[in-house]
Amino acid sequence: MTTMYSKPALPETWAATALPETVTTKGGVVFDPRPDVWEYRDGLTRVCLDFTELPVTEGLLTSFKATLTWYAANRAPGYLISVFTEFHTFVEDLYDLTDSPLTVITGTDVLNQRSALGYRMKQVASVLRKWASLQHPGLAADVITILDKIRTKCPETGVAVMTLDPTLGPFSPIEQAGIQDALNEAYGARSIGEEAFLLAWLFIALGARPVQIAAMKVCDVSLTVAPDGSETYLIQVPRAKQRNASPRDELKARPLVSQLGRPLYAYAQKVRARFSGRLADAGQAPLFPVEPKHESAFNAPGWAQFHRNPEGLRSTLKTGLDKLNVLSERTGEPLNITPIRFRRTFGTNAAQEGHGVLVIAELLDHSGTESAGVYVAATPELAGRIEKAIALHMAPLAQAFK
Repeated sequence: MTTMYSKPALPETWAATALPETVTTKGGVVFDPRPDVWEYRDGLTRVCLDFTELPVTEGLLTSFKATLTWYAANRAPGYLISVFTEFHTFVEDLYDLTDSPLTVITGTDVLNQRSALGYRMKQVASVLRKWASLQHPGLAADVITILDKIRTKCPETGVAVMTLDPTLGPFSPIEQAGIQDALNEAYGARSIGEEAFLLAWLFIALGARPVQIAAMKVCDVSLTVAPDGSETYLIQVPRAKQRNASPRDELKARPLVSQLGRPLYAYAQKVRARFSGRLADAGQAPLFPVEPKHESAFNAPGWAQFHRNPEGLRSTLKTGLDKLNVLSERTGEPLNITPIRFRRTFGTNAAQEGHGVLVIAELLDHSGTESAGVYVAATPELAGRIEKAIALHMAPLAQAFK
């Protein structure tokens, strides 16, 4: 049952904090921050922040909203949602300790929640530091002092890759072959649609994040025919960086083999024809648009018009590939097929082919090399496991010949 909190009236000491009538997000969306529910679509992201269940006084709520308006105007919508979610957990846990709405946040509150939240405390710390820098009331004087003294551990990265997790880590070579063979056979038998087929192959070939593929447009797929008749296919991949207002602010060209480029280009032309006359430039149609029956919900103006969101693409991929019923030789169960596993497989394959961290970071479009280093570090471990597995089969033969 959802608990509704009755917030005390706004104290006089909080009168200096006033919310603006409108806020313009980094993506150009204008919304009113004064209601207790913020709901709008910013690019590919649906933002829905419900403040009604926050166990805080009206004054603290006003300051929190005022702080979040900065994140709405200066950060990607996904980051806004993330900091709201972690702060919500922070104050909910404090409410459980005191059983009364929070009036002010103290250094003791930070220390009490440091262990409970773990690495997620970094998001809360980000909000509190910005809160203090904007000079909104509601923070005790010792909050920043405490934050300066404590260290928040970062989450462990690359565990699924390093351990070859059979449900979350990279696919094994046998699993990869099984997915690709089943995918081709299913498409040939028309048991999987063209959209799901091409979507799966893009994840396999690019190792991209769902948000990157969700942001693709018809014009991103290009064909160049040389004088000798040879064809070159390219796809512009949105970089989808958090610091940008739009995932399409930066694009990176990737070549496609003709076996994928040719059908993908033909598919893109079909989508272009579908939106001809409906958009001023049909080339700006999304590469993977929403289904016609859902178009009204995604008909908002802006660059993301008719674009499916990342969650929608994940659902399309999973629904399509679950039909393949590919079994894992490691678990004996149907494979858990998700976009992140294709990405981890892409990075693992690159490392096994001898590429260094700089190349892998470039291929996976990482801003740094820390995450890419996991794949290189995992390579000797993979080789050791292969040698051990081979040794178990070769030892009896070696003994026989000895």
